[in-house]
Amino acid sequence: MFFGGLPPGFEDAMPGMGGMPGMGGRGRPGKKADTQKFYDILGVAKNEAPDAIKKAYRKLAMKNHPDKGGDLEKFKEIQRAFDVLGDEKKRDIYDQYGEEGLEGAAAAAAVVATSSMCSLAVAVEGDRRASRRARTWCTR
Repeated sequence: MFFGGLPPGFEDAMPGMGGMPGMGGRGRPGKKADTQKFYDILGVAKNEAPDAIKKAYRKLAMKNHPDKGGDLEKFKEIQRAFDVLGDEKKRDIYDQYGEEGLEGAAAAAAVVATSSMCSLAVAVEGDRRASRRARTWCTR
């Protein structure tokens, strides 16, 4: 069965049409994710400890807070950077995949949470009609 891309042996004949098997050559061309932006916003190195990141955030937040005459957009950037770098799981995702990875992770987490709630609703319901309603709602 053929799943896209080029058949074996045709890669040299048509450069740039390869890619991952099954992707039909639609893989992203070597664009590397920006994993430095949030560190630059907070003015810290990638290998900084969480305490140093928190300290840098507090200093910048005080300086750029809108109530103290700071720029609102700059303050939002600082908030977003700390939201990601201050959370271990988000920081790991960001370090590997950049901001795009965080958006993908949020979507995946929402799907997992929804499917978990549906499983729980079906398992908890005692009578068959309620269980059937829960299953119908969860498959929409």
